[in-house]
Amino acid sequence: MEITLATKAEKPKLRPLLHSYLKELGHYGPVDMAYPYFDAYWSEVNIRWPYIFKQDDQILGFAFVRLNDQGSVYLEMAEFYICPHVRNKNLGIQAATKIMQLHSGKWRLKVMIGNKIAHHFWPKVIKSIKASDIARNRNNSDICYIFSAYCS
Repeated sequence: MEITLATKAEKPKLRPLLHSYLKELGHYGPVDMAYPYFDAYWSEVNIRWPYIFKQDDQILGFAFVRLNDQGSVYLEMAEFYICPHVRNKNLGIQAATKIMQLHSGKWRLKVMIGNKIAHHFWPKVIKSIKASDIARNRNNSDICYIFSAYCS
């Protein structure tokens, strides 16, 4: 699997995948289907990174990573999607691990309360990167993982 920053030429290919992803998330709570941040991933190059996952020119998924400054600087996996036809093949853990290895630092992940699959998935990723200083907080809408991932 190849994991690269999505180019502007690949941007139109990600829009329908984002729509599918947001539609899935809608099962767990309210979601803004317009996704007003989409274009920012190609214009705010030092604080947003749009990754695309491919194999043999077939798109397998995407991830949107952003730098968020709310008193402290955190990297956030804003969106993460593996196409349904390639799920359960360990590709998601590989992709998330690789991306976090590319961005060492303090991370914050939010997972919607009802998304049980994600609640099983993200702790495996956090373990695979050998994260430290792990905190898990819950509110009415999501569970938030905060951790440090310093990879070489």
